[in-house]
Amino acid sequence: MSVAAWPFGQIDIWTYNKRGIMAREIRETPILFGEDARRFLARMEERHPEPPELRARRLRNYEIFKKAYEEGMAEQRAREAANGGIDPWFKKV
Repeated sequence: MSVAAWPFGQIDIWTYNKRGIMAREIRETPILFGEDARRFLARMEERHPEPPELRARRLRNYEIFKKAYEEGMAEQRAREAANGGIDPWFKKV
């Protein structure tokens, strides 16, 4: 029997999992036949263009995160250069 220690005591993992609290297995992808398969293929061939407003918003958010990443990496490279190639903020694992 597997037992885990939690802050509120010990708990049997198998009983815990059977109650549905932990993640369940991923089911296999179903295979489609007949009308379901035709409907799926037709739906896949339809185009659903992205509205210009959503595209502009997505690209603006991308640029914001890209800029933040680049600034963060520049700061990290500066810390490494100042400390002989080691960034004191992060431990090398």
